[in-house]
Formats: sequence, structure tokens, C-alpha cells
Amino acid sequence: MLSTRGYKIWYSVASPDTPTPRRLLKHGGSCTPLPIVVLHGGPGVPSDYLQPLKVLAVREQRKMFFYDQLGCGRSEGPADESFYSVPQAAEDAVTMLQHFADFHGLLDLGGFHLYGHSWGGCLAVEVLLRQLPKHPRLAQGVASVVLSNAPDSPEDSMQAARKLIDGYKDEMWGLKPDEIGMPADWPREDDFIQQWKLQQANAKFERTNNLRLDYMPQALQRAYSRMGVHFYGEKVVRSWR
Repeated sequence: MLSTRGYKIWYSVASPDTPTPRRLLKHGGSCTPLPIVVLHGGPGVPSDYLQPLKVLAVREQRKMFFYDQLGCGRSEGPADESFYSVPQAAEDAVTMLQHFADFHGLLDLGGFHLYGHSWGGCLAVEVLLRQLPKHPRLAQGVASVVLSNAPDSPEDSMQAARKLIDGYKDEMWGLKPDEIGMPADWPREDDFIQQWKLQQANAKFERTNNLRLDYMPQALQRAYSRMGVHFYGEKVVRSWR
């Protein structure tokens, strides 16, 4: 745990099993794999679902750094919603990078990679453009930034998602309740039929655009069980660009 702004942030470090990691290259020679700092999405969906990336600590012999942003997961969550903002989340991220550098060898090999998933990608951009210029030692250590499924505009992303869901709902136009799998105990009234169609459209969106699996991995289940409530979802960052 690391205390910042009067609250504790949970983090973990996965280390390689050799003190001086070297990785053989496909065409000969070797390299020193730089550490990766992982920024989770949401906001408010903690790092559990990205913990499987720890396999890279062994497979690629590189350090992996994870933390749960304030307000979710195993980090503390202040109830005052004014405590949360995109700039503050970026400042907290820099605090974590500084801690990793000072106490866990983040810069010992000459640099690190910054990986941001979904909202974590937005946060990585915020850190890179608006925070790291104030911290030249950290800025010089950034070897690369990976933006995984990260929108350049959360608002545009939400609108695109709504358009897809509306399209999936339109696909059921003219179909009878039994043809769209509506349970027999649901009333055959228009309001209920439309509610069922919306549920099915949302489920199709999850299968085809979001999770894209027929099951929910345990790591994701753990993350959803620890979601934040004060700084959560696209709505709190929809104006970010």
C-alpha cells in the first residue's frame, strides 16, 4: 500500500525469476526486457482483470507493475465525489510511477513501458501530455506507451456503442416474442417486448464488441466484484479528450 492524499493505494509488482533478466531474440542476440506499468480501465474497474498479464514476468523476464486507482478494488475509496477527477487520477498515476522508480527499480534498466487499457489508455495520455513534462526523470524513462482499446473521446465511444445497440434492436423488428426468445412468463405487452429486445441487444453488444467470450473469466469476475461506486463508468470522463 502507498499513502497519497490521505488514502491508501494498493499495488503489486510481479518480478522475473532471474536477477538480471535477458531475453533471447528470434534472430540472435538478446535484450533486457523493460518493465511494464499497467493502468486499468473503468474508471472504477480495478486491475484484477489485467492480472493475467503477470505471465509476462516469467515468459518475457520483465517486471510488471499494477495498482488499483483510488475508489475501487483494494485501494481506499473516499466518499466525497469531489475528490475524484481526471487530472487528479493522472497525478496519482505519477505518484505511483515515482514510488515504483524510487523503491522498486522501475528505471533501473533504463526505462519502462506504459500500458493503458480502455479508460487506462485515456489516463496514460493524460499522464504523458500533462503530467510527465513536470517530471523529466520519469518522462525520459518512458520507452513506449501502449493504448489498448482506448477511445480518443469517451463521449464519441458511448455514442458509437448506443448506435450499435440500437441497430441490434432494429434487427428484431417484426419478430414475434417467441422468435426472440422472450420467456413465456413475460407479459406480451409492447413495453415488456421492447424491454426484452433491449436486453437482447445489450447482450449481443457484450458478446460481439465488449467481452467477446461465451463466459466471464474469473479475473474479470473478481474485478467486477470490487468495482468503484464514486468514480465509475464512462459518464464521469465523457467530456475528456
